[in-house]
Amino acid sequence: MSNSIMLSSLSTCAAFRSKSNCKYLRSCADHGKGADGQLLQLAGDDAENPLTRFFVETSSKHDGLVHIRCGYNNKYWVAEKRHGDEWWIASSADKPEEDLSQESCTLFQLKPVKEDPKTVRFYHARLGKCFGILSDSKGENEAYEALLHAVDEEQSEQFVLELFQYLLPKYVCFKGDNGKYLTAQSLHNSPFLVFESEDIKDPTVMHTTTPNRDGTMRIKSDHFDRFWRNSVSTNLGPWILADSSDTNNDDPNTLFQAWYTGGAFRLLNLGSNQYCKRLTMSNLEHGLSATGTRLEPWSRLQIEEPVLSRKITAFLRSENAVIFGEKLLILATASVTNNTSSVMPRVKLTLDYTLVEMKGWHSKVHFKSPVPTLITSENVYMQYGFIAVSPMFFNGLISWGASNVKSSKVTEERFIDVPPMTKVTITCKGVMSNYELPFSYRQTDELVDGEMVTLQYDDGLYTGRNVHSIIYDTKEEKIDQ
Repeated sequence: MSNSIMLSSLSTCAAFRSKSNCKYLRSCADHGKGADGQLLQLAGDDAENPLTRFFVETSSKHDGLVHIRCGYNNKYWVAEKRHGDEWWIASSADKPEEDLSQESCTLFQLKPVKEDPKTVRFYHARLGKCFGILSDSKGENEAYEALLHAVDEEQSEQFVLELFQYLLPKYVCFKGDNGKYLTAQSLHNSPFLVFESEDIKDPTVMHTTTPNRDGTMRIKSDHFDRFWRNSVSTNLGPWILADSSDTNNDDPNTLFQAWYTGGAFRLLNLGSNQYCKRLTMSNLEHGLSATGTRLEPWSRLQIEEPVLSRKITAFLRSENAVIFGEKLLILATASVTNNTSSVMPRVKLTLDYTLVEMKGWHSKVHFKSPVPTLITSENVYMQYGFIAVSPMFFNGLISWGASNVKSSKVTEERFIDVPPMTKVTITCKGVMSNYELPFSYRQTDELVDGEMVTLQYDDGLYTGRNVHSIIYDTKEEKIDQ
């Protein structure tokens, strides 16, 4: 389909900001479990949390069309009839639907506005309708104001498409392509940033990020207690200095955006529209400069958190679980043949197989570096096609963002009566299912300087896979005498 925003084949994280009132589109999922909690509302103040972040996935069958998934409840956008004959957008679909003839179709087009290619309208591919804002005409319930419903194109809302990846942690250290940490140093009577330290416990290598409502951020050197600034007007050279006390975000030279690609981060400075890099000139070696390109090796940064240990308490939202990728597996078979003319009673057949269970805790918005993490979480699993919650909590060390795999060997004994001149085969089968569900979590970190910091997040994603619904098929085959 022509005239569409071109996106990567991979899931793209995005926020949608209204051109009319500069509010962000947000999920109402935090309003409750009812049907109205699945609607979308133009009431978000920033793009920093999962309520205003959406994942755009390209269609596997239709060029130019996409599926859009809510970052908070992990559900897909779908058009639903509510309150009479009105069509509304709700984030309520458990899985994408590619069939344009189905009412459950989740295909949309991000239709660019001619005069501004970064501005889009939401066009539902099956309905052939765009979507605009419907306010509560009676003004009786603020929660029902500014909801998305189907309208003609000229009445539709225009949204600025803002693409994101991760938000950086609040407390960070930056490591350059030379393997050295970015440290704060006073040189030439100015606060420079230089890739020279080898110790993450060095107090001069710690920095604090402050996110802005549009997904950009400011970065402060903890040593100098000043924000980074691209020093375009000094005679010292094209360096980033930690000398800004500006707090109103008016200077683009103090604003940065992080991109993760090729196993490393790149930091874009909005003032120069270039990437931060390690640069050596006559007056400074290994300094930080916003003069790089996205692909050059000197722009590659590794992000590490100055954290000794981490404790996380997870609060799963199992009502928002999504189940997918179900597959019937043959786990084991065993057979016995009776060549006699009489019944063989209570013949024992042994079935040996291995069950593999996978689970993992991830974050969808905030990047986390590999820190020893002790987690307390509800333990969920698939059982007969549904999400079940174990009465036993999971408590243990995990690797955040990685899969934790557990294997269990199982031996089953089945006793059967085998008829005369018959071969009996028992097959053990099970259904393997994948599932995802969002969660909120409380994170307590011990920093390298001994300070304890507790933060609250809502961007968790719990993933799992296990075999369930085990059945036994018995097959009898007569044999020739």
